[in-house]
Amino acid sequence: MKRLLHFALALASFSSSFAQTTYVDFEVNGFHLPISSNGDISGGGEIMNMTTPGVDAGTIYAANMWLAGLTSDGQLRGGVETFQSAGQGFFCGPLTLGTAETNQTTMDAYDEVYLANSEDVQTHMAYFEALANNTVATDFPDGYTIPEWMFGWPAHGDYTRNQALYLAPFYDYNGDGVYNPEEGDYPLFCGDKCAYVIFNDRGAINPIGIQPIGIEVHMMVYGFETTGDPTLENTIFIKYKIINRGTQTLTDTYFGKWIDFDIGSSIDDYVATDVKRSAIYGYNGDDSDEGTSSSSGYGDDLAAQGLVFLAGPMLDADATDNPLPDETYSGITDSYGAYGYGFGDGIVDNERFGLSSSIYYNIGSNPIFGDPNTSMAFYNYMHSTWQNGASVKYGGNGVSGAGVTD
Repeated sequence: MKRLLHFALALASFSSSFAQTTYVDFEVNGFHLPISSNGDISGGGEIMNMTTPGVDAGTIYAANMWLAGLTSDGQLRGGVETFQSAGQGFFCGPLTLGTAETNQTTMDAYDEVYLANSEDVQTHMAYFEALANNTVATDFPDGYTIPEWMFGWPAHGDYTRNQALYLAPFYDYNGDGVYNPEEGDYPLFCGDKCAYVIFNDRGAINPIGIQPIGIEVHMMVYGFETTGDPTLENTIFIKYKIINRGTQTLTDTYFGKWIDFDIGSSIDDYVATDVKRSAIYGYNGDDSDEGTSSSSGYGDDLAAQGLVFLAGPMLDADATDNPLPDETYSGITDSYGAYGYGFGDGIVDNERFGLSSSIYYNIGSNPIFGDPNTSMAFYNYMHSTWQNGASVKYGGNGVSGAGVTD
């Protein structure tokens, strides 16, 4: 089983607890994606894999985000997590302002995945429009009850615990700055269905020993119901808002997505990178996906799963509308590199990184390309170098290939 990491480089300033997570089966267009209250995707398959409609097999076993950087005195700080069975690195809830702290009460209070849907919001908007137009009697003859989930939306932090006033986004119908669905307010989110989670890296010291940064992360997972567009209908989106609540500015900071593809049966999977599409993907390594004790497999009806960086961190402002970078490989020049958002579109300083590098590692204790078990091993993987800091080589398994890539 191969783990594939893909990272967008971001050069920017940017207590102890038991493992706790509530899992929700997020479903859109027939796809199922287990999401936990601390940001795990699938989380080692505690509920199920990301599954395909009508097929008893999945494509993703687990996924999470990684973030790490250096303090002004060269100390490594980071938030990373692989499988929860290997130790929890992210914890539920927001952090305090200024001190970036949390406690068990806060983690318990935010041990939840907040679900939202656009159909309810549209009805809510229509009701308050009818209320303003005095047409409730005709437009809502049976009355209207606000859905319970709207009241649970985490719009505000707890000021008594020095949390931020505004957390999850919402539309403020009357402009009073306070979220109240009974006065016409409603959650703001992307897609037709959404799952919203708030988590942090300060609930405990990471099991690997990486000191936490003090980041508060707002994760929005969303998708679109039947649209007639097969791309949208087969895509689940993930959007991260990452806030440094800590007291230190980090340099040499890397953000990435760790993902363990299991394309049905995991025993014959391959992983690859599509540079021009800013994507990595997993696929079956032969002509048939045999079933195992953990999956029925896809048989001869093979599947593949891709993950694309649509818009990563912002590039440093330089008062320029940057074109896509040209790089030369084997004497051929092409526009490879940071295929992100905003390049060459006539708008100055809106460019975002796409996929800038990727690397795989295998399960096991191999000191070069095995499971990371030290903080520097994690950080080296985030640089897309091997655990020992060696560069990836062209050919073979990337360790014993013919030449070093730049």
